[in-house]
Amino acid sequence: MAQMGEMRQELRVGLLEQALRILDRMKEPHTTYVKDFGKVEHDEAPAGDLRAYAIALGIIIDKMRLESGESTGRTESEFAITVNGVDVAALR
Repeated sequence: MAQMGEMRQELRVGLLEQALRILDRMKEPHTTYVKDFGKVEHDEAPAGDLRAYAIALGIIIDKMRLESGESTGRTESEFAITVNGVDVAALR
């Protein structure tokens, strides 16, 4: 059983390291290839790549929380938002 605990800790560390690599990769120069145009150099990740990185980070963070026993679901808060006296929730 102790070995499982050590493996889980190693997994959490690995997930955190991967998340940090993704954050760094988002800021690094990128090269994309566009059909009929060729290679395009970017100073940092283009929007589509940023979206993919953000999704990967979200999954990694969710798994880290799951492995730590934290809640991974969203909770809705119960407060009213009004704009010019109109309840915004009533507009949905």
